[in-house]
Amino acid sequence: MYDPTLIDITETHVLGENREFSIDAGIYPVSHDGEAGSIWTIVKRNDSRIVIHLINLIDQVHDRWNESKNSCTSKPSITFQIPRYSDTLIIHTANPERSCGKASLLSHSDVSGVRGPSVSVELDTVGLWTTVWCEL
Repeated sequence: MYDPTLIDITETHVLGENREFSIDAGIYPVSHDGEAGSIWTIVKRNDSRIVIHLINLIDQVHDRWNESKNSCTSKPSITFQIPRYSDTLIIHTANPERSCGKASLLSHSDVSGVRGPSVSVELDTVGLWTTVWCEL
């Protein structure tokens, strides 16, 4: 998950013209720059893995790193689409608030995404920090 070969593709594949990834947190906004009151999303990729970090800032009123934070009480579900870069996509998630951070397998379904074949994944809860990674 912290492999130095992972390249941040958030701005080019989630925000930018490509928009290959789709992230839906329902009534909560999704941010790509750590904005208070949102789900901060960071997407990285290399030849064998995609890593998606979801940092829950919904209950925060500011984004200053050096000031105290509110407790994380809003834990929304989130649905996202990931391009099907491989026929053997295996998706896991981990969250330090669940099962002592132990990874679990996520099910996914095939969908037609914005830019072609994709998989749809749903997380029932996004805690303070949730990580999703896809083995390609």
